[in-house]
Amino acid sequence: MKDYHYVDDFIYSGDNYVEVGNIATQVRDIHAAGGFHIRNWSSNSKDVLRILKSDSLLPEAVEITATEKVLGLYWMPNSDVFTFICKFARLKRNVLDSDKTPTKRELLQVLMSMYDPLGFISCFTVELKILLQEVWRSGIGWDAGLPDALLPKWIRWKRILTTIAGLTIPRCYFNSSDQIHDVQLHTFVDASELAYAAVCYLRIRQGERTYLSFVASKAKVAPLSPLSIPRMELQAAVIGAKLSNRIQRNPRLSINSSCYWSDSKTVLKWLRMDPRKFQQFVMHRVGEILEFTNVSQWNWVPTNLNPADLATKTNNANKYKTWLHGPDYLLQDQHEWPKCDDLGPPNNAEVRHNILFIDNSPMELKLNAEYFSDWRRLYRALARFILYIEKLKAKQKKASPPTEVSYEMIQQARTLLLRHAQSSEFNPEIRNLTRGWLPYQRPFTYVGIDYFGPFLVA
Repeated sequence: MKDYHYVDDFIYSGDNYVEVGNIATQVRDIHAAGGFHIRNWSSNSKDVLRILKSDSLLPEAVEITATEKVLGLYWMPNSDVFTFICKFARLKRNVLDSDKTPTKRELLQVLMSMYDPLGFISCFTVELKILLQEVWRSGIGWDAGLPDALLPKWIRWKRILTTIAGLTIPRCYFNSSDQIHDVQLHTFVDASELAYAAVCYLRIRQGERTYLSFVASKAKVAPLSPLSIPRMELQAAVIGAKLSNRIQRNPRLSINSSCYWSDSKTVLKWLRMDPRKFQQFVMHRVGEILEFTNVSQWNWVPTNLNPADLATKTNNANKYKTWLHGPDYLLQDQHEWPKCDDLGPPNNAEVRHNILFIDNSPMELKLNAEYFSDWRRLYRALARFILYIEKLKAKQKKASPPTEVSYEMIQQARTLLLRHAQSSEFNPEIRNLTRGWLPYQRPFTYVGIDYFGPFLVA
């Protein structure tokens, strides 16, 4: 009950009708003990419905032919599939079945009315998301009609609703009656200039047969500020790693291994390098991917075999079978899967470059003269420091180092101290002299008188 209760809905799936009937009875008793009477039961099994109907304390068992709404999704118990019933009751105008031009507000209402938490129809809704982003860029108001340049895209997308209404997605990933040998989770990622997406499939081996089952997907439009295609591909890899990690946390799915596929060789090269070598954008996202995955799990796939490519482009109405059933090559043996050995060094555009800056300006002496009580202690201390520097230089040159303070070191220390005092007290004058200016070269005026009259010199 803790794992399969969602607010006031209880959803459970078992291997046989006896187990499911016992679970329903226990759930009923626990709720009744707390004063809650659970009702409106439904099942895809006639045997379970017969058990529910025979129990007078479990009233209103729904017929098997009805269409139920399960957590926002439409479920058909008779065929045990999910479907989409495209109802847009909140629209004040019928912009779908007429030639009326929708407003930006109505376009958003249509998009938000298509509830798809698992991403069954992401390859279709991403086209409407891209259109909404283009409408947003046009700068029109919420109640203004779409620009004429975008109307053909809206008309083309309306035709997709017929395809969406005819989709059926099996509720079960696989037939539990057969013995399962291996369960793998395969995640595909892809990106374009318009959007980036990730889609996950289960590869199940039962006996001599191999099945592919759609699990979930996630698609997002590209940000308003443009990004390069390699960075978009990296964003797709991030959401793919997160989506796969979330699926693997499902306690009912015993996944033996996971595999990730991308058609971007640049991203695959980035994942094989130290993240600290990249710029911040790539560094943080590569680190996030490696937090959930391992480099050995990432593989290359051609673009034409990547199902995630369908959720990054428009006009994919005729390719939904590949989207829901996965690529055919996963049904074959592993040695026949796509491979790529050309993963050399990546483009240096995202690699962080180390810059060596050499400052040729003279070193400024930082000396706290007030610490010393007399002049002799001051220059003797500085002379010992010069002795230490000479020892380091001798060690670098592999020569014999000096052992004591010499007269030359004392003279050098005195000279440094005098220069330090002069630079601190006469800094403006020294700077002007260094630049070739006279210290007192200023504009002046001299007035005098000669025999020819007054004169002025400036």
